[in-house]
Amino acid sequence: MSAPSSDERPAHYDEQLNVSYTSAEYVFHEFVLKIGQHHPDFDDWLTEQGYRKYAFLTAFNPRSVLYSPADNTERQESLHQLLRVGGLPFAPAAGRDPEGNWPTEIGVFLFDVPSGEVHELARVFGQNAVVEGKVAGVPFLVWV
Repeated sequence: MSAPSSDERPAHYDEQLNVSYTSAEYVFHEFVLKIGQHHPDFDDWLTEQGYRKYAFLTAFNPRSVLYSPADNTERQESLHQLLRVGGLPFAPAAGRDPEGNWPTEIGVFLFDVPSGEVHELARVFGQNAVVEGKVAGVPFLVWV
């Protein structure tokens, strides 16, 4: 996997961004997940599907710099293509700011993908962090 040249900068922890990411809502079907909050119904769904862990990832707005809708759509389509080629289980999702100060970012939930692969994909697409979780746990933020 090779990243576009604009995505090659490494992520640097930023407290303000960390607050924004941890206060965001991560939406998949009717489930709204929040960092640090257990969601028993989502656990039930994961278990019914045979999954044990998940991650939220987007290709939108690398390094939290606003890109045009067209650029973001193209980036997300590239992510989907990589996931399909790699045979990785995923489904459409979104990350949204409940305050409405940042536009909703279309993303994916990945299921049972090793954390190392999730982190590599995040770096390829210039993301600062991903959300991860597992059955009977709580979603947590990982800076990559």
